[in-house]
Amino acid sequence: MADSNGRTTVIVALIGLVGTIAAAALANWDKIFPPPTSPLPQSAQGENQDVQSSPQNLVKKRPQIELQDEPEIKIKTPTDSGQKSLIWRSQSNLTRITNLNQICFGTSTLSSVQTVFGYDKPTFTGTITIPFPKMEGCRTGDTLQGNFELYGNAGNCVGTIKITWQNNNNAFIKWNISNLGSSCPVGTKYWEINTYPVPT
Repeated sequence: MADSNGRTTVIVALIGLVGTIAAAALANWDKIFPPPTSPLPQSAQGENQDVQSSPQNLVKKRPQIELQDEPEIKIKTPTDSGQKSLIWRSQSNLTRITNLNQICFGTSTLSSVQTVFGYDKPTFTGTITIPFPKMEGCRTGDTLQGNFELYGNAGNCVGTIKITWQNNNNAFIKWNISNLGSSCPVGTKYWEINTYPVPT
């Protein structure tokens, strides 16, 4: 009977030990088996390579993404600037283009264009067409290309045009005449002019 009593004591002790371990495991279940963490986004993974991959570090350390403010100069629409319309003109006032900035906001055809190809030369008027205008404004350095068709007493001139936006809303214009000769009697096929906006 003493042998049976000793065995019972050992079994009771083992049951008590297993019960204690089970109670402790249940009480600390979240520490033993933490909930799964979602993977970090691709951009954040590269920035957190030095962080240890323990769940506590992943929760405490959030990716710090710094956005650099890049100055963005946009050409304003007439409604943005509070004016009805603007004319981009040359220093001599011999080149005048009404609302040139509209090619930065989806307008592909400018119908109020005036220029001369040389001083003391006749005036040409007509249109500029930009097949792919900007939609949300132009920034300094943006270049738009298209065609022009101009008419005057001396004839008509057609060709390609390149407009590059510069600081202070200036627009540098390069004209390339494709029909130089009797129909467009001017001195040379390449002309360049800087223009700037003025209110009408």
